[in-house]
Amino acid sequence: MDTIQPSTIDHPNHVASFHFNLTSTVHRPGWKDSILQLPKKWLSTSEATDEFGFPQMLPKVPVPTVEQTMAEYLRVLQPIVTPQQLDRTKSIIKQFSATIGPGLQEYLLARRETEDNWAYHYWLNDMYMDNPLPLPINSNPGMVMPPRKFTTVNDLAQFAAQLIDQLMDHKEMLE
Repeated sequence: MDTIQPSTIDHPNHVASFHFNLTSTVHRPGWKDSILQLPKKWLSTSEATDEFGFPQMLPKVPVPTVEQTMAEYLRVLQPIVTPQQLDRTKSIIKQFSATIGPGLQEYLLARRETEDNWAYHYWLNDMYMDNPLPLPINSNPGMVMPPRKFTTVNDLAQFAAQLIDQLMDHKEMLE
């Protein structure tokens, strides 16, 4: 049976080099604060507002137990692996759960206490920074905007026009 060796717990942080490369090629003042901070702002905040603008405390992202994670891993693997591969995976999971799994669980629980969202940096690196694929066609970013109350059709049209204008400014900046 193979022995599981713990590798680095944290992903390498490529944000600094990405930030340097991006800022050295774009000369629009202030853009980096608004663009590069958006994913963190959207994903790592533990405070939001309700429809009336009052603060609403959201719970932090839970850390599943090692058992829950391993059970889910087996569930998604079962349809795509052979019975022999599944048996081998089960033995590796058993070894992992008895050795480094609890330590990694404690690490994530400690990280949950110090971070707004313990999964944010992993998500950012896995989905964007470490992904060599062209992001516009291989990712599906979304944005939630606060609710707005438009009193007239003109207010709605003005908001839509400003949104489109800003999107086009962003597109021009990227080109």
